[in-house]
Amino acid sequence: MKEVHDNWVEVEASESLKVKSNSFKNFLRNQGFNPKKWNKVVEKWGSPDGTIYQRHYWTDGKNYYYHGNGVEEFFPH
Repeated sequence: MKEVHDNWVEVEASESLKVKSNSFKNFLRNQGFNPKKWNKVVEKWGSPDGTIYQRHYWTDGKNYYYHGNGVEEFFPH
């Protein structure tokens, strides 16, 4: 798990959702995993300078695959 800095504060409750992407489900199957055991997790953290970062990953509780670099600056869209 990629760590966030100790002085960052979680600014929004993390979301844990079922994996919906068929291409990612196929990827998991090809890696020998059962997609039903995986969740998509999105967390938002604030740094002391006010920048918001997002940690976005998929996990089965033991293994992790990250969206992007794991912890990235959040830009609302």
